[in-house]
Amino acid sequence: MLLLELFDEMVAETSEIMKSIPSQNLFHGILDAPKAPFKISMKYLFFYVDYVEIRRSYKDIYQKAEKGNTFRKKNYLKILQLLQTQKILRKELTKDDLNYLMDLSGAMRTFFFLNLHPDNFSDKNLDKKYIIYVNNLIVPYLTSKGLKEFRGYLK
Repeated sequence: MLLLELFDEMVAETSEIMKSIPSQNLFHGILDAPKAPFKISMKYLFFYVDYVEIRRSYKDIYQKAEKGNTFRKKNYLKILQLLQTQKILRKELTKDDLNYLMDLSGAMRTFFFLNLHPDNFSDKNLDKKYIIYVNNLIVPYLTSKGLKEFRGYLK
């Protein structure tokens, strides 16, 4: 099925670039993470626009998406917990809180593309708007140290 092949292609492209989160400044790596897949997301925009319907209608895609999300969340949970030990994220956040943050992040990323109007496609700053949109989600979860680093990152 062509749709499944395109989905697999999108996942492979995204997975390859997501391997490059720098370890020297993990927090900046997380904040930079949306940059690289932005072009891929625009290339496969139809998946985001019709995400719910595609997942509902194509069992193979649903299963692969769930498997990918589970794997991604498992790895990101480790990173978020490390950011807690570095006093970037609030220490009182539980594993459930961090899982919720990851779910919310995925929903926000999808909603950004779902909500795009075709007139915005030529906006030269669309990628920057996307990164700010996604990254602002983490602000309420940051410590004062994390907030200071976040503001420095934005400059």
